[in-house]
Amino acid sequence: MTKSKIDGATWATVTLAMPQLVEWQIEGDTTPQAGRSLREFVVALASASEGRETVVRMNLVLSL
Repeated sequence: MTKSKIDGATWATVTLAMPQLVEWQIEGDTTPQAGRSLREFVVALASASEGRETVVRMNLVLSL
């Protein structure tokens, strides 16, 4: 998926390899953030996206 520019939006990307979270990133007008904890992701997304439009992208890695 190509990221298109939305002024002032917060962009969050989550990568999951079932059944666990692999990594997350938050970009936007603020300093980019990244981590590996779901709890940290929720807290960071809540503070970064307050009052802004937010786009969340999910990457799901499956082993067949």
